[in-house]
Amino acid sequence: MATHTELKGGPHVLDGQLSDLLESNLQAFLQWGLLGAGGFLTVRAPQSGVYGGDESRLRLASDPYYESGQVWEAFRKDWVWESGIPFPTQPVRPSGVWVGSAFHPASETGVYAHRYDYPNGRVVFDAPIPTASVVRTDYSYRLVQVSTADTEWWQQVQAGSMRADDPHFLQQGSGVWDALARSRVQLPAVIVDAVPNVRSRSGYEIGNQLQTVLQDVQLEVLAEDRFYLKWLHDVLCNQKGHRLIGFDKNRVLAADSFPLDPDGSPRPSGKMYPDLVRWLQEEGSILIFSNEIQRYWMKPNVQGSVPLSSLELRFEDTWLG
Repeated sequence: MATHTELKGGPHVLDGQLSDLLESNLQAFLQWGLLGAGGFLTVRAPQSGVYGGDESRLRLASDPYYESGQVWEAFRKDWVWESGIPFPTQPVRPSGVWVGSAFHPASETGVYAHRYDYPNGRVVFDAPIPTASVVRTDYSYRLVQVSTADTEWWQQVQAGSMRADDPHFLQQGSGVWDALARSRVQLPAVIVDAVPNVRSRSGYEIGNQLQTVLQDVQLEVLAEDRFYLKWLHDVLCNQKGHRLIGFDKNRVLAADSFPLDPDGSPRPSGKMYPDLVRWLQEEGSILIFSNEIQRYWMKPNVQGSVPLSSLELRFEDTWLG
């Protein structure tokens, strides 16, 4: 069959290619690795915040895709859905919600039936409940939010997101809390951006299609204080020489093994990051952090650094198919 008229690698327009796969792999690696470093905090109802306020209380959220009274969100998004983390204590998943003094388990049907949107830190009821309700739940949230630069929504950096006592938290109709959760970047955060810059691409060995690619990936660190800025900067730079086993997101989706459903709830057939790596370890690429270049910039109340890591990747063309 003639191939000189076809795109090399047999790509499909809906499949993720190298840059997208890089971002997904690095995001999953950093999310899991930071959890293993104790990068999560657990909230149990009722629980007072460090500065006051009730961290377990959820605010009535404004979302154009739902009716008023359906969506209730916590002061911190990015709830932890993973289990089996290599850390002495484990995060907590919500098992139900309190509406007033009544507890409604996750398995309940009827008026208070609900689900959990982990990435956005929300409880979504099947039908609206009274907007004056006091809603609480238990959950664990990531201390460091890791996301990619590939998003369909505009993003707003939210300072002060640790302050459950903020009087604007329960305010409706205005303020930073009223912005959609998916549009807010809460600090500290790491943004993974596979910049369009391939430094080199060459054959790895004679007799097959194995290639070595040197690709730049920008890791943007944002924090409200110098401690987390320096801690994250050092941790990321210390990954130099670390080898990662990649997974093909296209095959994960095709096998219905992606960890979360589009609505943000855990998928029963989904796999944890270590399981994805073990599952595809003979087919995924090896990623090698080879060097870093740092740039620094500062804005009022927000401090940032940009480790620019060059990744050496070895993969076969069929891995992307």
